Amino acid sequence: MPAPRSDSALRARIDVACEEAGLHRRSIFEADTIADLLSAVEHGIGIALVPPETMVGHPHLRTGNTEPEIGRELVMVYAANRPPSPATDRFLSTIEHSLPSDGGRRSEP
Repeated sequence: MPAPRSDSALRARIDVACEEAGLHRRSIFEADTIADLLSAVEHGIGIALVPPETMVGHPHLRTGNTEPEIGRELVMVYAANRPPSPATDRFLSTIEHSLPSDGGRRSEP
């Protein structure tokens, strides 16, 4: 899973939420910007947890909410234009997630 840098406020919120949910994740790299995280996901490098407002302009990504919720300002994103990687598939099968009836919201162009 791509992740924000370990010294960022967003990463701190994600770490706390995952710990509280009992979710053990493994970051494959840290990115300096959310744009870099979204680009990695668009290229099939796992999934990321990001604020939903960052999704504007990413038509090849879908969002999904997690249960339990991982905070009001984060959504899980994954590539909409390719099958999930084995790691993404394992992660999605490990957590309960809810998607809109269309299979996932596409970001606004």
